[in-house]
Amino acid sequence: MKIILIVIPEKVIKEEFPWFQESMGEYAVRTYVIRKPEIIAENLELLGIDVWFSKWGDEKGEKFVEDGGEADLVFRNGKTYYIVETKRRHRYNSGREQVERAVECFKSDMEMHKQEYDEAIAVLITTSPYIEVPDRDDEWGEKRDAMESERSEIDDPK
Repeated sequence: MKIILIVIPEKVIKEEFPWFQESMGEYAVRTYVIRKPEIIAENLELLGIDVWFSKWGDEKGEKFVEDGGEADLVFRNGKTYYIVETKRRHRYNSGREQVERAVECFKSDMEMHKQEYDEAIAVLITTSPYIEVPDRDDEWGEKRDAMESERSEIDDPK
């Protein structure tokens, strides 16, 4: 499964939430993404926070919940869904596992409830103290342009 990895400079988070970024960790990242979903894609609608999905099993025609997964955030643009896991400072491995599981469960839930979707995109968002942004007081679009090189896709190592 491909995952979009977005790394936000910690300086940006600190500027946005100087009073809460240290104690709130990944919740500061999550709040930042809710306020600025355009770092993921344009025209996103927030559907939920801490959304639980079920992976459904079938035994002799009887459906049952086999497993579950939680997404920190779920956004939508049309029939494309963005399943988002937020982590603080390079927590790639646990974040990757969580977002992969959430997407798998999302797809199972959608199939079980006969809901159509075009695509379910896994997104892992974290921070880094090593990424620099311009010191001048830029508009978000310019900061986003400066960060574009820090957005990448990661493949499942399996």
